[in-house]
Amino acid sequence: MNQHQHDAQNKMHLTILVDGIPKKEDFVSNLKVEEVIKMLLPPGEKQNWGKYILSDRENKLDTSKSLEDNGVKENDVLSLTQKDGGGGHLDF
Repeated sequence: MNQHQHDAQNKMHLTILVDGIPKKEDFVSNLKVEEVIKMLLPPGEKQNWGKYILSDRENKLDTSKSLEDNGVKENDVLSLTQKDGGGGHLDF
């Protein structure tokens, strides 16, 4: 099995709330959370990815681990917010 086939079999469909607006996208399950955050940010903000948190309803995801290693499952809803209350819709 080549890498492309492997990746295609391990994609998961997720809804990610960015500024409260749902974005539905497919992500490879072994993609690191850090990379997902960078993909979701506008070009001028990518270097500031560390200011953001990707979370499910209960937990902040570990940016050094993959989506799969963080327990993310098909059709999960995640939320991208700024740390320190920027965005205001999640209180960590």
